[in-house]
Amino acid sequence: MWLEAHPGVELVSRDRSSAYSQAAAEAAPEAGQVADRWHLLKYVREAVERLLERHLLVITEAFKVAAADPGRAADAPGCDDAGAPTDVEPITATEPALPSPSPGAPAPPRLEAALARRQRRVDRFEQVHELRRRGTPIREIARALGMSRNAVRRYLRRERCPDWDPGRPARSRMDAHRQWIDARIAEGRINASELHGELVSRGVRLSYATVRRYVTRRLGRAGKVRTRVNVAKPKSAPPPSPKRLSFDWGRRPEKRTPEAQARLDAIRGAGVDLSAALDLAGEFAALIRQRSTGTLHEWLTRAEVSLCPEIRNFAESIRRDESAVDAAIMTRWGNGPVEGHVNG
Repeated sequence: MWLEAHPGVELVSRDRSSAYSQAAAEAAPEAGQVADRWHLLKYVREAVERLLERHLLVITEAFKVAAADPGRAADAPGCDDAGAPTDVEPITATEPALPSPSPGAPAPPRLEAALARRQRRVDRFEQVHELRRRGTPIREIARALGMSRNAVRRYLRRERCPDWDPGRPARSRMDAHRQWIDARIAEGRINASELHGELVSRGVRLSYATVRRYVTRRLGRAGKVRTRVNVAKPKSAPPPSPKRLSFDWGRRPEKRTPEAQARLDAIRGAGVDLSAALDLAGEFAALIRQRSTGTLHEWLTRAEVSLCPEIRNFAESIRRDESAVDAAIMTRWGNGPVEGHVNG
């Protein structure tokens, strides 16, 4: 065994597998052991994921309330890793902004959909880079985010989220009548059937469908939208999964999107017990990130009597490996960079 052949080893950095702990103790009994910080953050995030799964119905209701009264979520203060309020300004997306409609005008549905797709893409891009900074192998990133490994590699090669160029708009036979259409839209005449009839009376041979599509496109360019009658209401989007929410929680507060922070605020408002459990998990994350003045012993004392079984069980597992976890908090050693090179 390598450790037995190198008796001068003073410190062994490892994840929290009991096999590694036992092997290090047998092969290098004089060496100290330190638990890897990335794995500790991974395990506490997974505990939070199980907590959110157990409270999924309550969280779903909290999201419905927040959607019905968005002012409450907007006014709620954010929390740092230790559960304390913070005024840190969230980092905004680095992609170039899409053109906005004129002030006071509702955003066209296509623009809203494009903005939503772009935000999801930016969120995923930032998750990929955050996981990679923590030393997560590309294979695990792809599995966790439901991406292909090639897509993960493409994101990692870039410093900013890619923005796909939609290309030039397709030409239309209506382009010859663009000025006439724009003038009618400026007058408030947006009924495609009437405009089609006028064009026909002027000798233009185009179908109603062609005219309607073109008018809709020009309305979008002008930042206007045609009111549709008897339109079925779209189904509300399902809430994010507990795994996605746990990743929102696991990110540093200053790197969360405003939407992610609003979701976490809504979760905290869903119940005192849920908020208290997230506070305890956040305090542990702050310890591991060396952003807390507390101690592991103090945290374990409170977490082991928590009303939350997920936090209590996690604390019990930490107690069994307390010295190595304490070393992770008190020293700078860890094997995250090594794993990043091995799995790159």
